[in-house]
Amino acid sequence: MFVGLSALALALAAIGGFLAIIWQVVRRKLDSAATVVGILCVLAFVGAFCGAKSGMYFADRLKSYYFNQAFQSAEPIINALGQYHVKNGQYPESLDQLVPQYLPRIPGTKISAAPDFHYEKVDFAKYDEQATGGYELRIEWYYGPGYDLYAFWPNEKYPKTIGGFPVENQSKWMHVEINS
Repeated sequence: MFVGLSALALALAAIGGFLAIIWQVVRRKLDSAATVVGILCVLAFVGAFCGAKSGMYFADRLKSYYFNQAFQSAEPIINALGQYHVKNGQYPESLDQLVPQYLPRIPGTKISAAPDFHYEKVDFAKYDEQATGGYELRIEWYYGPGYDLYAFWPNEKYPKTIGGFPVENQSKWMHVEINS
């Protein structure tokens, strides 16, 4: 919210500065102080806009990097769940049932804001009539009023929306940005 208001204030300052320059040109009274102030306002806006855009770009890239690391950390869990299912005909009630026979320990996500994987058995029939039971392995990253949900389903058949929020495929995982 604060960033949005700051951007609005900078935009208004830049527009004001630009209009001041135009007004001076139209009146052919190029007062050097007014011109310099106008130019500085425009430059401040352009700099802030470019800084905000590049900051958002690098934040998205960093987030993508960390979640790709988490997806790699999940591979041993996914493989162990598959082995458990083959041997027992069903998925375990909790990840703890995989230790020590299938995994020495349950790996973490390597994301400090969301260090643990969450697991639950799921009946996918509510999403697809032909689907059978399975599980959901997910990462929940909370921030402010909402959170990002990254989830893996063994059939990799994800719905278009969950709870009215659009689902985006990322690698073998789905991503849902939930804004409360």
